[in-house]
This record gives sequence, C-alpha cells and structure tokens, in this order.
Amino acid sequence: MIRPVRTLLALFIIAASLAAVSKQETPARPDPLDELTLEERRSLRATPITRVIARYGPAVVNIYGESTGPRLAPATARNTPPPKETLGSGFLIDADGYILTNTHVIRADVPRLIVRLSNGSEHRAWLMNLDPDNDVALLKIDAGYDLPTVRMGTSTDLMVGETVIAMGSPFGNDNSVTAGIISSLYRDVRVPIPNNGRAFTSSFGDFIQIDAPINPGNSGGPLFNILGEVIGITSAVFRDSEGLGFAIPIDRVRGELSDNLLSPRRRGIDLGFALHFRLSTQKVLVAELDEGSPAMQAGLQSGDALVRVGDQVVGWEFDVNKALLASQAGDVVEFVVERTETQRNGDRVTRRHTLDIPLGTTNSPNLVVEQLMGISAWDHPRYLGVFVQHIDPSGPGNLQLDLQYGDVIDGVGDADIDSVADLAQQLAAIPSGSWVEIKGFRGRQGFVGTMRIP
Repeated sequence: MIRPVRTLLALFIIAASLAAVSKQETPARPDPLDELTLEERRSLRATPITRVIARYGPAVVNIYGESTGPRLAPATARNTPPPKETLGSGFLIDADGYILTNTHVIRADVPRLIVRLSNGSEHRAWLMNLDPDNDVALLKIDAGYDLPTVRMGTSTDLMVGETVIAMGSPFGNDNSVTAGIISSLYRDVRVPIPNNGRAFTSSFGDFIQIDAPINPGNSGGPLFNILGEVIGITSAVFRDSEGLGFAIPIDRVRGELSDNLLSPRRRGIDLGFALHFRLSTQKVLVAELDEGSPAMQAGLQSGDALVRVGDQVVGWEFDVNKALLASQAGDVVEFVVERTETQRNGDRVTRRHTLDIPLGTTNSPNLVVEQLMGISAWDHPRYLGVFVQHIDPSGPGNLQLDLQYGDVIDGVGDADIDSVADLAQQLAAIPSGSWVEIKGFRGRQGFVGTMRIP
C-alpha cells in the first residue's frame, strides 16, 4: 500500500514542476496601453473638439468691469482692490490685441474695462468702436507681445446638424467649453434693448440657432465649427428656455468690421473702393471701384488682390483698415496688389504691381465731432445719446466742458441728440465763434455746460 502512495506523490510533484516550467516559458501578454507614454495616450483620446480647444482656446478672453479706484473696507479700514464684475466674453482677432465682443457686454456705467487672457494676465481694454444695431463691439489691449488669435471663417456654407463649439466665460468661469449642433439657420431674433425706459428691439433674420448650452457670461464669445474656424459670435439666449441659444453669423460681423467698426471713413478717409474677401482663394479683392477716384487714377483695378498696404501684410479685410489707422485723408499710401492679366497668346499670368494711392476725403459725422469738440464718440450702446470715448486734452470738450470717458451727451441747445450723426449736424449748423449749451449725463447725474464752436 505504501508504494502506490509514493508513486502518486511523485507524479504530482512532476506535474507541478512541468506546470511551473510551462508558465515560465509562456509569460502573460502585457497590456499595450501600459507601454504608451502620456503624450501617446492623450493623442489616442484626442477628438476634433479637443484639437480646436487646444489650438484656439488661448485666443478666448474674459471681459470684466472695474471701478476707477480702490474702495475703503469699513471693517478693516484698509484699501481693498477695486471690485470686478464679469461682463462677458470676447476673442482676439489680431496679434496686436484687437478683440471682438457684443455691444451689450460693454456697460456705459463701468468706467474701466479689464480683459483677462487665458494665461491669467489682465490688461486694461479700450473701446475702439461699437455698433449697437448689430450688437458688435471692438476692443483693444496692449500686452506688449504677439497674442494668439482665432481663425475667421464664413457663415455662408453652414449646415443644420453640423457640430459647433462655444467658448466663453459663463458666470465668470474662464474658458468654459460647450458643444452641440446647429439647430436652425436664418432665425429672426428680436433682442429687447432699454431705451430711456421705452423698450425697442433690433431684429435680424440671419441668426444661427444652436443647442450648445450657453449662459450669462457667454455673450461675445466665439462659435467655432469643427475645423476651428469662427462662424459666429454667441449673442443671446431666451429666458425661461432650455438649450436654446443664438449666434450672430460671422459674415455680418466681418462686414461691420470693414464698413463701420474700423472703417477709415470714420476718420474722414475715402478709399474709393470696397473690399471683398474671396473664400476660395483666401484673398481680399478690390470691389466697386469708384469711377474717377484717386485709387482708380493711381492705377488700381477692380478685381485686384491686395497683398500689402503700407507695412501691413493683408490676410483679410481687417488688415486693410488696420494699416490705415495712422493715416489721414490726403496721405499717399503704398499698395501692393496681384493682378491676373491675359497675354497676347491667350495665357493668363498673375503679376504684382506697386501703386502709390492718395487717400480721398469724406466728411464723416465722427470726424466733424472730433474737429469741433475734440472728442471721439459713438452712438450709445443702450440709450439715446452719444457715448464719450476719448477726450483731446487741448480740445473744448476737455477745456470748456470737462468731459470724461463714459459721459453721455443727449442735447445741444434745445435739440435732442440721439446719435453721433445728430450731434455732428447740430454742431455744424452753429456759426464759428458762437457759444452753445451741451447737455448730458454722468452716471445718473445730469449736467449742462457751454462751449464755443471753433
């Protein structure tokens, strides 16, 4: 009986040994994920949305309102930093610090605008211009270095159902991202705006309806397509609605930038031609060239593609207006253009031409106000009247009226003033050397002053 037991024990030991050898010879396969680097793992998880955020997220900014000075804290009797209030969002369209946002983000009762970049740095912002009718405003900051920018797209080829990405600062939470789809196009949206206590609305039939969640603070932020191109500005959300938001189509915004917000016409310059951005070639073309204009006489032709204006390389319409910021009517500016010409043999060739073009003159309302009052002013974003943006220290607006940034002018003599055009018309009708009453508001306090027409 002892021998069989020993035999079974020996067999068991042999089997265990063989199993151990077999296990050593065929080790378990490692998980491939365990061998990936952190960067490789992130690359595998990346989506079109994450790539858009990584590439263009740094160009989205938060806009704050800040009081003009520190306040005294009663409990400690120590000065505390000025209080800040989140107003909305915006995005950088140019490396020199130009920012697009909504007009309704710019509050006239906030004397100082602060822009916080994605890197956490904060910069004083200056209002360059605004267009209340289209709910678009242009700001400028000076960071001292080239800033990241978005890529401007088009809203001409949008598709219902395509993915969109909204970025902004809802409730002050910087660089928040939501995604969704385009729910509908060409929506007619009426946005109520307070007007001296009487409600009125601006209505456009081209709004983009989206289901990407947006909240207070998102206003002014960019709406991206899946390629990372800005196709709109997040503008409105209906109260008591769930998942219903709207964006201004970017083509309307591009038009306002070219024709209004930074247009040379506001400084009395008449180019003598319009600008057209051709999407297929990504070039800015000369369009609607005025017959007999200085530009035509200098050799410019309709259809020419602008390559450079002065020292500014032209990538889109904004670059042309930016190049002329330091120019005045009558200045001669160098334009470099590309022109496609047909040779005698029928071949078409593209050549570059350098043209010295004199800038024409136009009598814009803003220029009249600047010359007669020494102030830069825009139509008020919320109320009837004129919003004072910049004051020339040597002009009558400062020396005789003591105007300040944010003041609202709403009367000249017995005439009500609803816009810059009204102000210019009234001032121009007063004989030189005459004195006139200027009426307005500073905050909630009314004021009346007198100035002499130069």
